[in-house]
Amino acid sequence: MTSNKKKNFTLLLLLTLCSVAFSQVKKITSLQSAESSKNAQNGYVINIVTKNLANEKILFYIVYGPMKQKMTIDSLTLKSNNQKIVFKSDKKIIGAIYYLQIVKEDKTIALVVNNNSKINLELENKNIESIKCTLSEENKEFINYQNQEKKADNASLLATRNILLKKYPNSVLNLFFKIENKIAETQPQALEEKIKYRNSFFNFFDKQDKRIYLIPNIYKLLYSYITILPINNENYTENIDLLFKGLNCSTQNYTFYTKWVLSNLTFYESKNLEKTYTYFYKKYVDDVKCDVLTNAEKNIEKNKYITSTKLPNGSNVPDFSLVDSKLTEYKLSDIYPQNDYTFLIFFSPSCHHCQETLPKVKGIFDQLITFYPTHKIKVVTVLNDLEENLWEKFITDNKLESWLNLKNIDPKKKYQEDFNTYSNPNFFLIDATGKIIMKTYNPYAIAEIFKLNFKKK
Repeated sequence: MTSNKKKNFTLLLLLTLCSVAFSQVKKITSLQSAESSKNAQNGYVINIVTKNLANEKILFYIVYGPMKQKMTIDSLTLKSNNQKIVFKSDKKIIGAIYYLQIVKEDKTIALVVNNNSKINLELENKNIESIKCTLSEENKEFINYQNQEKKADNASLLATRNILLKKYPNSVLNLFFKIENKIAETQPQALEEKIKYRNSFFNFFDKQDKRIYLIPNIYKLLYSYITILPINNENYTENIDLLFKGLNCSTQNYTFYTKWVLSNLTFYESKNLEKTYTYFYKKYVDDVKCDVLTNAEKNIEKNKYITSTKLPNGSNVPDFSLVDSKLTEYKLSDIYPQNDYTFLIFFSPSCHHCQETLPKVKGIFDQLITFYPTHKIKVVTVLNDLEENLWEKFITDNKLESWLNLKNIDPKKKYQEDFNTYSNPNFFLIDATGKIIMKTYNPYAIAEIFKLNFKKK
């Protein structure tokens, strides 16, 4: 992929949703073909007749990406109690599942929007689930299905999905329901059968279908896939190879799957999947031919890979000397034996990400320390900056006095090379023996590690 194509995920999505398929104008050789060309349309038109919704704001959005981001496509604040609104586009789109929501209300309704969709709706109150579809039989049935989900059993829902699958073979709804059916499948119990099931898991659809990363249930599908077998390094590396088998790395889906795996590996960090991360980074991320990440994203992953190589989980943490604001000296090797777990943070008060993250770290560790009162959990910060004028003020402003806040006394800062902490912030979870357990701030994984190990004691 050339450097001109290296754009962030949101921009790529916008371009994909709103791009026009340009082609050279061809001569029309007959009246019939001319009329057909004249009637061809792209985009969508969604008309909504509203009642009793003055001053309410309606959002029209999609959910996309490995982090299930919400992107507003359109929105409008109603000025009167009887108002017709229109969401439309005249540019070619990729079919997707869109959502309507009234701001400040939790409930949503999903719509099937294919290229050239025309949908008429009626909404009389703030309960978006009561919306009526008067044009678009497909959406009328999809809305009925969503209401059916609240009260019907799984067998009835499956029967409805199968009927609509046959009725709308080319719609994005077909893909959505195929995925729903796969998620609902009963997985085998025997190990040998599980392996066969995992190996053929994606045979039911095209992994390169352009609509996939715009389908909200793709996340549940990938979760179902990744958890067929126990989460460990061997199974996960095999899962990755099967997922990426046959994928063209110039496609948006390759980027989507890459970012999903990186995100999922972070989610399961408590499972110690560092070998899997190294494997995935070398084979699928650090590949010139399949250059799918932005420069900033590549730098983050490269730095993570270097740290993992230099200090793999389970290795001994490097020792070094530090002092507090009163110049009392500490050695790291004297700190961690006194605690069940020590959370080491390298930071700079002027680092924007540090300013955002450290208060969150405090909130999480305050909860963990309260939840495990009989266990010793210590947070230690290291000033990773030459400028000390903001250091104590940052600690006071963010109420971090209960932490052990230290600074380096080595003018050459050798610890930066040892820990690969040339940027900020950096995190290390260390056990009482000095073994490195994790190298990121991952609240879910930290809580899982504490739960597992404190339960044993």
